[in-house]
Amino acid sequence: MRKFIQAIAIILILAAQGLCSKALAQEEWTLSPDEIAILEAQILSSDERSESPFLSLYMGNCNSVGACGLGGTATERAAQRFNAESSAPMPPVSFAEDGFAPTIVSLSASPNPLDMDSGQRTITVSYDFSDAGGSGLDRAIIFLSKSGTNNITTSTDLSGDSATGTVQLTLPAQAPAGEYNLQALIYDNAGNQGGGVGGTLQVINSAADELEPVIVSMSASPNPLNMDSGQRTVSIAYNFSDDGGSGLDRAIIYLSKTGTNNIVTSTDLTGNSASGTVQLSLPDQASAGEYNIQAIIYDNAGNTGGGIGGTLEVINSAADEIDPTIVSMVASPNPLDIETGRAVTINYNFADEGGSGLDRAIIYLSKSGTSNITTSVNLSGNSASGSVEITLLETAPTGTYNVQALIYDNAGNTGGGVGDTLTVRNGRPQFNVTSTSSGTITGSFDVRVESSRPVTGFDQSDISLVNIASSAWNCTSSTSQPAVCTGSLAPANDGEVRVFVPEGVAQDVAGATNEASNILTLQYDGSHPTVALSSTATEPVSGAFPLTVTFSEDVTGFELSDL
Repeated sequence: MRKFIQAIAIILILAAQGLCSKALAQEEWTLSPDEIAILEAQILSSDERSESPFLSLYMGNCNSVGACGLGGTATERAAQRFNAESSAPMPPVSFAEDGFAPTIVSLSASPNPLDMDSGQRTITVSYDFSDAGGSGLDRAIIFLSKSGTNNITTSTDLSGDSATGTVQLTLPAQAPAGEYNLQALIYDNAGNQGGGVGGTLQVINSAADELEPVIVSMSASPNPLNMDSGQRTVSIAYNFSDDGGSGLDRAIIYLSKTGTNNIVTSTDLTGNSASGTVQLSLPDQASAGEYNIQAIIYDNAGNTGGGIGGTLEVINSAADEIDPTIVSMVASPNPLDIETGRAVTINYNFADEGGSGLDRAIIYLSKSGTSNITTSVNLSGNSASGSVEITLLETAPTGTYNVQALIYDNAGNTGGGVGDTLTVRNGRPQFNVTSTSSGTITGSFDVRVESSRPVTGFDQSDISLVNIASSAWNCTSSTSQPAVCTGSLAPANDGEVRVFVPEGVAQDVAGATNEASNILTLQYDGSHPTVALSSTATEPVSGAFPLTVTFSEDVTGFELSDL
């Protein structure tokens, strides 16, 4: 049942991405971000990304836009495509300036080894995760992975800067024997993703099915599909086999062609061999030419097989082979100062010259090392203009963001790219000047100068000194930590001394220059007081006489006994 639900989740993702046939896409599906992330763990674990038979289907066959025009992880790409189809899009994703990925402290399985010959099928996974960045842990996806098999996956919510606990994972009865990696994908509240392999599990199973299911035959009818004569639907006849003994479970059957979205359906299977037919419908202006007829086949042991089973020739003189394009994209306000407002309006103008008409667009902000901030809009006609609003969190990283779009037309072509850039600022950086001394000083004094955020172009020469004879400084500065200068200063002359940072001598990563700092003011008194004695008495004196003691400045501690 678990794998059946996973199969449905895969199909739901495909429907949400617009990769499925019209019949499938007409259904209404709802997927949470966690479900999308779990799917990523199931089919795209870190040690299987390059060889997963599901990879090309999951990612689609994309054109020159790149990996379907989206940055970030497969989870983020799936989430963005999900937004485009969902009636209730996921909230915009942003995160604080926490640059630290959460980490695995420990990850272990019990029992280990898991002896399935003695009836054991369930393991308890003990985890200990940590987040040093300060935003706190959010959730984790914990899974077993073994090359050539489906990942066995669960998820758990987390909180705080460290989290410990246990989860359980159950293996299918004929799971392959051998060593599995015990892995985790960990997310913090800033959107950073960490994790990796935390341990291994040894599985003993003499009943293991180690053989992948295979395609015996696949064919399409009619072939060629002549869309000029009104044909749009093709029947795919399949024959699949599983020699491993666990039996066939399900298959995903689809048409693929470079530069277009895959056209997808699925079917449940039983027994060690299965044959039947499924139908796929192409959009009216589907690309002409040769399509691959492909399948991904799952057995009950979690093995995955399949590949290309044949080809289909499509004739369509009305084919739209042209990708939709960005005419213009403009972000406003730009720069965006999130200290005073976090919403940015993106004005867009898109065009489709292929004739099938625009379908939808995913519009998003991207910045290296961060999750994309995404929204979506439905489109129609051969040109479309309008505006969308994206709101950043008040803790969103500052710097330059790309304003991007992924545009779909009704023929399944995908276009887009970068349409503008947006500078995000968080007010202006500030400097604070402090000292352990206050009031009046009689000698050298210490000073600390610290910026409110990381800045560039700042050193001790930018600090203004008034009535200072000499100074010795130690300054540190980086792109990830505030600038700090500590110094020992010697005043020049009696009177007021001042230390401050002028406006505009440094800038943050977003290009915002600093405000003028506070002015540290002290009174320096470095001269010894002088004293004068005088009397109104005349000489000679024969007894007591008046005496006046006059100091050049205010003094303390003077008594008659000091004479």
